[in-house]
Amino acid sequence: MASHREIFQKMQALLKGHQQLAVVGKRNNKWEILFKTGDNWDFNEGSLRYRVTENVHKSREAVVIMDSSKDDRFVAGARPEFRSALCFPVTLPGKKQITIFVEEPEHPMGFSLAVLPAWKELAEQLEDLQPAPPPKPAGSLHQQPGHHRGRFERSEER
Repeated sequence: MASHREIFQKMQALLKGHQQLAVVGKRNNKWEILFKTGDNWDFNEGSLRYRVTENVHKSREAVVIMDSSKDDRFVAGARPEFRSALCFPVTLPGKKQITIFVEEPEHPMGFSLAVLPAWKELAEQLEDLQPAPPPKPAGSLHQQPGHHRGRFERSEER
């Protein structure tokens, strides 16, 4: 089974040209970037990305924006942060919810509903992952077989 990182790398492989990807999760009522390609991501309140991500997070429905410069929901005088976008929710094991935001900064119609199945397939792989147990620190202490309770030795010995 693939790891989170391997799945994100497969998502990255779906990108074309200048498209970029951000995986975000909510922490303390703010969006936090968990994985990204590219730079200049802004998910602060008031940004277009924030508005789209909030809407997707609340509705739990995917959104495809064909051309933000012609979309009545976004034309408010300011230049949009992206031209077209695909945004969809994912629920990870343990009920943690994240949102995948993929954008095309320059061209309209960078995404369509036709590409959603490929993205959803990878998202489902994220949903199916089991939470990984925390790694043991190097030199962690553990009880040796046959020893009395409370007696521990370093794991790298022997």
